[in-house]
Amino acid sequence: MTSQLINMIQSHFFMKIRIYMVLSICPVLFFFSCSEPVEQKETVRPVRYQEVIRFNNEKQRTFSGVSESGTEAQLSFRVSGVLKSIKVTLGQKINKNQHIASIDDSDAILDYEKAVAAQKNTQVQVETAKSNLERVKDLYENNNVSLSEYEAAKNKFAAAKSDYSASQKNTALKKREIGYYKLYSPMDGIVVSKDVNENENVSTGQAIVKISSENDIQIVVGIPEKYISKIKKDATAIVTFSTLAEKFFKGMVTEISYSISSSSTYPVTINLLEIDKDIRPGMPANVSFTMGSNDKNSFFLVPSNCVGEDNNGNFVFTVEPGQKGFGVVHKKIVQVENLTDKGFQILSGLNEGDFVVTSGIDKMTDNKKVKFLK
Repeated sequence: MTSQLINMIQSHFFMKIRIYMVLSICPVLFFFSCSEPVEQKETVRPVRYQEVIRFNNEKQRTFSGVSESGTEAQLSFRVSGVLKSIKVTLGQKINKNQHIASIDDSDAILDYEKAVAAQKNTQVQVETAKSNLERVKDLYENNNVSLSEYEAAKNKFAAAKSDYSASQKNTALKKREIGYYKLYSPMDGIVVSKDVNENENVSTGQAIVKISSENDIQIVVGIPEKYISKIKKDATAIVTFSTLAEKFFKGMVTEISYSISSSSTYPVTINLLEIDKDIRPGMPANVSFTMGSNDKNSFFLVPSNCVGEDNNGNFVFTVEPGQKGFGVVHKKIVQVENLTDKGFQILSGLNEGDFVVTSGIDKMTDNKKVKFLK
């Protein structure tokens, strides 16, 4: 009897535990069954890219040059005086019409105030001469004054008007001259030199600062007599910088000097078609020209970090541009020839105008959406 009672108590106890566990699990299951699945957003990886460029191995010639700003402005005052303030520093980016420097303009303001006072005086003289002319005219019409007096009154009025007109022009000139004592930037750019300091005496035309545009870099290269006839205006060139490893930039010939320089070469100017923030004026550059065309020996050149390798061989990822800075990458099998100091020579697998991914190819997959980095 005692053992049966114990068994009944144990059965009742374990049944309560099972019921409690079921009731505890049900709300959790209900919560997960009612919850909507969490949508995972696709990670859009930012990438850098570069256009592939066709080279010609046999016809290519490389020359040394130096980068320059395509637009420079050396600013100076139109008047002389003591430099009261200079508001820019070397390397500072400035905007068009930004205030650069000021000369003490107290004398100019005083001259303007004198001109204003003189103008008011001549205006009074005009009004007085006009009233006198009207009075003399009435007297002349009534035969109370002579013709000579009437003519004298007319001449005096004309002279007063002439003096007033001249004083107006002088006042306008003095007002405009006050603006000569402030210097403003004529363009957006970067301050590349500052030749004076505050409280110095500066003269008319003396260089104060030089501003260089950062958006139009050009390369000036000296071409020997042997090759100058083979270079044509609007021809394309490839520019590289030793400080920017494995990067190359497209350029276009914009100027070819007709006369020889002091270095016994002909200066040729190449404008870069794509600007990099790391390129600055004064940097040494190498400029490669293609002297003619020979498609049998041509190849594409890409930076070495663009090329990967798997079981199918060497590959690159090209970018198909989309909208609002996004695009899609495509994996392309390529035939690699040689590794040069500028990158890999690609014989096949790429087309003119393709853009290759230059960073993070180990994390790329075919047809992956990416965001472009400048």
